[in-house]
Amino acid sequence: SELYAQDGNALPSAQWGTYVQGVLEVVEPFYLVGRYEHYDQPKPAPTLNLFTGGGVWKPYPFMAIKVEYRYVDRNLEDNSVEGFFSSFTTFF
Repeated sequence: SELYAQDGNALPSAQWGTYVQGVLEVVEPFYLVGRYEHYDQPKPAPTLNLFTGGGVWKPYPFMAIKVEYRYVDRNLEDNSVEGFFSSFTTFF
């Protein structure tokens, strides 16, 4: 998890955000991942809550392939940050 906060001196108001993430080993090399994010933007922008759930496959100790779905509790003008995502990671 992580916490971010900034006072409102350079902004219309203060902003802060946090996230909590958990990983559960199903059967090695498969894992479930869940994440909750909260972002209280400078006013008048709305507060956002993001929920992410997905799965990870680690075919080798140095490689991870992830597929996840992200849901946001409100739309962001013309931008959509929800839907399916995938990623490939190499650890070195």
